[in-house]
Amino acid sequence: MPSIVDANLSCINLVTNLSKLNKTKKKWGSAFMTIYCSKAFKNVLSCRKNRISPVLSDTVIIDVAEVPPSFCNVDQTTLTKLVKEKSLGLLDQLGGIQGIAASLNTEVQHGLNGDDAEDILRRIEAFGSNTYRKPPKKGFFHFNGAKEGWYDGGSIFVALSKFSSNIPVEVVRNGRRQQISIFEVVVGDVVRLKIGDQVPADGLLLEGHSLSIDESSMTGESDHLEVNQNQNPFLTSGTKVADGYGQMLVTSVGMSTTWGEMMSSVSQDSNEKTPLQSRLNKLTSAIGKLGLALHLLIL
Repeated sequence: MPSIVDANLSCINLVTNLSKLNKTKKKWGSAFMTIYCSKAFKNVLSCRKNRISPVLSDTVIIDVAEVPPSFCNVDQTTLTKLVKEKSLGLLDQLGGIQGIAASLNTEVQHGLNGDDAEDILRRIEAFGSNTYRKPPKKGFFHFNGAKEGWYDGGSIFVALSKFSSNIPVEVVRNGRRQQISIFEVVVGDVVRLKIGDQVPADGLLLEGHSLSIDESSMTGESDHLEVNQNQNPFLTSGTKVADGYGQMLVTSVGMSTTWGEMMSSVSQDSNEKTPLQSRLNKLTSAIGKLGLALHLLIL
């Protein structure tokens, strides 16, 4: 406001002085006054337009947009526990399968955006990659001695060989089916499963028909396990599709899967046995006893 008042006063003074001039000088004075006053008011308006609200000289105001965390409603420990314990109660607490999908920023119908490299990288940083650390090299006899080592060591070697193979996996990304390497599967991916496929990671069944899983690599049991959305939607890495088909939401990959945790614990403690090892131990023990009985009969 003071600047406008100053401009007005200057122009008024010019008009007053202009009235005292003769006719010739008054003509030139009028032109000068018009130009002067126009510039004066123009400068004042320009200053008002560009004026910055007054702040303290030692204060800096920075307007930064808040970036929300990518996966704030779920963590890897919880996701691993969910499938490992096959907990329907925990699944319900997390909002069901659709709730977990939302927390993982996954559109179940279209899958992830495979063209968004930053999103894929964020998922790897948050949940890890779908790779497995190789345990320290140990002989077959290390596991249970010479008698049983051939069986247990061999079974683990075969299982690890499967996971180190670069097998193709069918996923849904950008709303289209496409094949990627098993090592490229990330948490939040939508994976399609059919008969004969290896389940590439831990996850939850989104939809399917007559899906049954062979979990013998995990439990040693030969019976096939039915997987459905209501009573048992849990899928474990390393198992195999025995019948039916379906789509799964990946919740854990690599060393964070049930298989990864199991193999990690076995490599750290050689005295801890997997369910498959325990079954093989009983089998080899029975074969040994049978062999001894036949030997005594022959004698």
